[in-house]
Amino acid sequence: MGIMIDNACALGLAPPPRWRILFAITGVLGLVNFILFPFARESPKWLINKGRLEEAHEALSRFRNNAYIEDEFNEMVEVDRINKERTEDVNVIQVLRGQTPDNLRHQLMCVSALMFFQQFCGINAVIFYSTSIINRSTGGSPADIPTLAQILSFIISVAALIFTFIGMVLGAYFGRRTLLMFSHLSMAVFAALIVPGSVRNVAALVVTAVFCFNAFFNLGVGPIPWAAASEMTPRYAMTAMSAIGTGIGYIGTFVIGVIFPPLNNWWKNYTFLFFMAWNIIATVFIFFFIPETRDRPIEDTVSKHSCGIHLVVGKKWQVPPIEEKAEMGELEHGVIDEEDRALLGDTTSITPVDIIEMSNPPPLALSPTPK
Repeated sequence: MGIMIDNACALGLAPPPRWRILFAITGVLGLVNFILFPFARESPKWLINKGRLEEAHEALSRFRNNAYIEDEFNEMVEVDRINKERTEDVNVIQVLRGQTPDNLRHQLMCVSALMFFQQFCGINAVIFYSTSIINRSTGGSPADIPTLAQILSFIISVAALIFTFIGMVLGAYFGRRTLLMFSHLSMAVFAALIVPGSVRNVAALVVTAVFCFNAFFNLGVGPIPWAAASEMTPRYAMTAMSAIGTGIGYIGTFVIGVIFPPLNNWWKNYTFLFFMAWNIIATVFIFFFIPETRDRPIEDTVSKHSCGIHLVVGKKWQVPPIEEKAEMGELEHGVIDEEDRALLGDTTSITPVDIIEMSNPPPLALSPTPK
C-alpha cells in the first residue's frame, strides 16, 4: 500500500521543488501512526505472559469475533506456564552463541536465510529502479514527468497490492514451503525474461516480466519470511530471533540499494541473471531445510527441529497439523476436549481462573479401606 501511494504521489510531485512534499507526506503518515497506536489491541499472549488473564481473555474474544475460544485460550495459558517454568527470555547474543535451552541452530539458519533471500531475490532492485529499468526499453525522456515508465511503475505497484491480498488468501490453503518455492521459482523465470527483453529492447516483454516478478514476490517471498520466527521459535527466543531476522532484512535492503547501480553499469542488460541465480538457490534451500509450519503448533515444531542443522525432507521431520492432532486425541494438557465439554456443560461461562484450577486439579480424597 505504501509503495503504491508513493508511486502515485511521485507522478505529480517528482519535479522540483515539489519533491519536498513527498518527504513531508512521510512525516504526516508517521504522525498518524503515532496517534493511532494507543488504540491498537494488546496481544493476548503478551497479556497472559504479564498475568493479566481477564484482559487476555477479552482481547482474544474480540480478535476471534466472539467465537468459541476456550480451547485456544486454555492452551495459551498452559504454554505460557510451561515456558516460564523452563527459562526466561534470551537476548540476541545468547541466540547467536547457542546459549538457549533448546538447540535453535536450525531455526536461526532458516530465519536468517529467508530474510537474506527475500532481499537478494531482486525485489528491491525492481522497487527502487523499476522506472529506469522500464525507461531503458521505452526510451522516455526523464524531463517529461510523468514518463511512461513512471506510469507503468505505478500500475505495477497497484498490481503488487492486489497480489499481496491474493497471497494472504492462498496462505490459508497452501503450505508455507509450497508458496515460498513457487514464489522464488517464478521470480527466477521472470528475472531471466527481463534479460532478453532488455537486450532486444522489447518493451512489452520487460514490462510484463517486471510486472510478474513483482506480483509473484507478493505471493510468498514478501510476507512469509516475516512470520518465520514466530512460527518455528519458542516464546523465550521469539523476540531475539525476530530481531536477528529483521536486522538481516534491513542490511540486505541497504546492500542491494548500494550495489545495484554499479552492478547494473557493469552487467547492463544481464544484471537480472544475478537475481535469477539467487532465486534458484533459495528454492533449493527451502526444499531441503525449511520445515512446514502452517497450522502446526509452535511447541511441536520446536521439539521436532531443535536438534541442530538438518535436512527436513522425509516423514520423520513432518509435524502433524492442529486439526489432525485433534482428531487423534493428542491435544496438549490444559485444552478442554469434547468429552470434557460435554461433562462441563456450557463452557462459555468458564473464566481464566477456572481454567487454571482445571489445569491443576486437587488430589483425590481416598475413602478408608474397610477392615
